[in-house]
Amino acid sequence: MAKDTSHPFIVSTAKGSITVTGTTFDVYAYDSKERFTTALLEGHVHVNTPDGQTVNLQPLQKADLNKAKLSVTPIDDPDAYKWMEGLISFDNKPMTEVLDELRNAFGTDIQIKHLNTPHLLLTGKFLVGDG
Repeated sequence: MAKDTSHPFIVSTAKGSITVTGTTFDVYAYDSKERFTTALLEGHVHVNTPDGQTVNLQPLQKADLNKAKLSVTPIDDPDAYKWMEGLISFDNKPMTEVLDELRNAFGTDIQIKHLNTPHLLLTGKFLVGDG
């Protein structure tokens, strides 16, 4: 998308909105999940919450809403956002988080009947087209 600060578009979710002016970004906001995260890879976004908290992100920063507080931190793993290129990447993520992300990516329920260690950490990459 070409940068056009005079014609931004707004991504609205139940937990916050993101004003976008031509950029590459990621939003994680599911009604059934507590987590709300906006990650900026390039360009500029402005994030605000319904209760009036606002932040402006710089490239390679993310905004997280945690316990009603909006905070900004650096993106520590840019590979986590490769889904835009068709690649899902995990680096030491708990099995339960990996399963959630794979469910979202492939649009199907994934169950492991006897998961003895749900906090097992996984590292790997999946091509979305492999589903």
